[in-house]
Amino acid sequence: DEAINLLEESLTIDSTDIINIKLLGELYEGATEYQKATEIYKIGTRINRRLFESKIKAIKPMTKEKINLFISYSHNDENFKDEIVKSLASQVRLNKINIWQDRLITAGQEWNSEIFNNFRNSDIILLLISSDFIASDFCFGKGLDEAMKRHESKESIIIPVILRPCDWHELIFSKLQAVPKDGKPISTWTDRDSAWLE
Repeated sequence: DEAINLLEESLTIDSTDIINIKLLGELYEGATEYQKATEIYKIGTRINRRLFESKIKAIKPMTKEKINLFISYSHNDENFKDEIVKSLASQVRLNKINIWQDRLITAGQEWNSEIFNNFRNSDIILLLISSDFIASDFCFGKGLDEAMKRHESKESIIIPVILRPCDWHELIFSKLQAVPKDGKPISTWTDRDSAWLE
C-alpha cells in the first residue's frame, strides 16, 4: 500500500486525463498489489511524459560532465587560436571541457557539416574577434548568424574574445560581454599569458 500511495502522489493529473483517472479507479477491484502498482506506474508515465522530459532538460546542464567549447576564428588569427587552446589545456586535462576547432576536421569529412554539427552541439562559443574575423564572409556571416541564434535561444553562451584592435563596438555581438576585461585586445598585452587568464 505504501508503494502504491507513493506512486499515486507522483501523478500530475489535469482535466485532459479523464480516461487515465477512470482507468486508475478501476484498478482497485480484483487486482493484486503488484498489478495495481504496475498499472499506476504505467498511467503515471503516460501522464507525466512531458513533465519528465522538461525536468530532464532542466537538469541536463547541471549534470553534464564536460562543456563543449567551439572556437570560431579567422585562419589569419591561427596563432591566437593555438594560444587559447594551450591556455585551456588544464581544463581539458581535468576533463571539464572538450574543445572543437576546424583543424580537427580529418581527410574525407565534409567541412561545412562538421563545423555546423559541432556548432550546434556547443555549450560555449568563443568568437575570436579581429579585423580578419569581421572581414570573413564565413565567420561574420553564416557562422555568426548561427551563434547569435543559439545565444537568443539560450542554447549556447557566446563570448567575444578581442584579439586585435578593430572597430567592433557597433556590431551585432557588441551587446555581449567581451573578454579580456574592458575589451582590451590580447595583442596589446605585454604578457599574453596574463591576458588569456582574464
